[in-house]
This record gives sequence, structure tokens and C-alpha cells, in this order.
Amino acid sequence: MALIIGGKPKRQLLRELKEGGFLVADEARDIIINHAFTTLPETELIDDLGIVIVRDLGSFPEREPTTGQLWARIRESGYGLCPAETALHLRLQGDQGHGNYCWMAMERVAGSKGNLYVFTLRRGNDGKLWLDVERANPGDPWRINSCLIVRLQSHDRRPATWGSSDLMSVPV
Repeated sequence: MALIIGGKPKRQLLRELKEGGFLVADEARDIIINHAFTTLPETELIDDLGIVIVRDLGSFPEREPTTGQLWARIRESGYGLCPAETALHLRLQGDQGHGNYCWMAMERVAGSKGNLYVFTLRRGNDGKLWLDVERANPGDPWRINSCLIVRLQSHDRRPATWGSSDLMSVPV
């Protein structure tokens, strides 16, 4: 199953999340409503999503790399950042596998207090599925076992039979 993003205004996506029974954290809602967050006016097929664990990107000068170091390494490793709205569409797809958290490698979006954030897909202790945000300023540290959703950029980085539906079944 391929993921189609775009073609929907951000308020419509928020409405669909609510109607689907998904929970949206207040900070995530604030960022989505913010003028800096945009959605694509036309639909676009995204079929190159993958999961990367921070430790699999190699060693870093610090045990826990900063956002700046991590985003640079993502690009150096041939991966790309996801459009921010990808998180909303993935959440609408439902389950995220067996893990509790997965962060979006994306262009960070400024919050109301000036901090930069990325979206997080998470499962609460009660099993409910959330769209949340995590602060991701350039100097903020990341745990080496953090799971990131990235663009693979090159189809040779994944098996020929692998599609975005496989992303949702990978344990995170």
C-alpha cells in the first residue's frame, strides 16, 4: 500500500484524525494550525519511506547525537527528510507496528515559544494512537535507540517488494 499525501487542507486532516479516533497532542495541534505548517495542494505518492534507528547511522562524537548532527548524518547516509504532513497521513493509516514511538525525520517546525519540533507517532500506555511532537532544536540530544521515519531517496536501499505498508508493520 502506498501512502498518498497532499490534496487536503491541514484542518481537514485534523478533523479526519479526530473522526478516526486518533489523539492529537495540544502542541501538535498548535503546530499544525501554525502558518508555517503547510500541506501540498496536490496529491503526491510517497513510496520511499523507511525506518532508521539512530545507532545504525554510525558513530557520533557524543554518545547521544544532537539534532544537527543527526540530520546531517541522515543526509550523508543518502536518506532524506519527509514532508511534515507525512506524519498526519501515516497516523491516519493506523497502527505503527509493535513499538511505542517513532519520530519523523522532517524539516522542523517552529512552535509558539520558538522551539523547533518534529512529529512523533506514538502509542500510549492504554494502546491509543497519538500524533505528538518532540522538541528538536539543533543542540537537543537523541537517544541512539530512537526510531526515525525517513525517505529512502533511492529504491536500491530497500527490497524490491517493500512498500510503505511494510513501514507500518515494522516493529519500532
